[in-house]
Amino acid sequence: MTAYGSIIDKCAELHLPINIHVGEDKWMYEPLEQSNDGLMNAWKWRITNAPGILQHEEVVATLERAVSKHPRTTFIACHLANCCTDLNRIGGMLEKYPNLYADIGARYAELAPIPRAVSKFFQEHQNRVLYGTDLNPSPSSTE
Repeated sequence: MTAYGSIIDKCAELHLPINIHVGEDKWMYEPLEQSNDGLMNAWKWRITNAPGILQHEEVVATLERAVSKHPRTTFIACHLANCCTDLNRIGGMLEKYPNLYADIGARYAELAPIPRAVSKFFQEHQNRVLYGTDLNPSPSSTE
């Protein structure tokens, strides 16, 4: 067993969920051109398509393999596993793996333009979608 496998198994034993961030939204992997719907964010968070760099579907598949391999461990996929461009992808994983949850932290800009699809997704997966945030709350914050 690998060190990671033993850590994941120990989390299951202790009933500790694993909150995991995989990759970035698909747009960050696509060419920086006019057909890239996430261009406003992609320029800042760009992921290169270089040898050895996993691309979007590859990192999501890595998460899915871990969730599948460790059914006793609860996983929380940050930012809907960065599948905002394809809620069916994360939705399918939520349906297939009862040990998987997802949070919506820092994805308002990605979800707001598709309110009907998001509402349907939230209704279908209401017991598996969690509120999360990347903000750093403080008593003096006005945000």
